Amino acid sequence: MNSREHNKYLKEFKAYTRDVISSKESAQEFLIRSGINTKTGKLSKRYTEPKSK
Repeated sequence: MNSREHNKYLKEFKAYTRDVISSKESAQEFLIRSGINTKTGKLSKRYTEPKSK
């Protein structure tokens, strides 16, 4: 990846990030799509701290 491609990638990534965090709904949708949150808005099992005995 040369410098021009790198700068283009960063510009696109920053635009995508702005879009994702533009509203609570879009941020929540991103977290669900990425598997971090469940559809109910809670952390998925993978990201939840295990219960201590």
